[in-house]
Amino acid sequence: MKTPTNFDVTESNMIRASLMQHAEQINAYHQTAETAAVETIRAAVMAGKLLMEAKAMCKHGEWQNWLKKNCIVS
Repeated sequence: MKTPTNFDVTESNMIRASLMQHAEQINAYHQTAETAAVETIRAAVMAGKLLMEAKAMCKHGEWQNWLKKNCIVS
């Protein structure tokens, strides 16, 4: 079995440090994505709730025109 040299130990430490940095960045990006997903769902639910309220306020036959004129939803 080969005895590690100073270079081997230093290189191993650098790789370990690099892997730790990667793990920190991976975890940070994952957390950001998870938070964004939750906020996206929350925003979609709120938009849907407001759309239902607005529809209930419209007179019969006015909803489609109001929606097209005032909202950017499809």
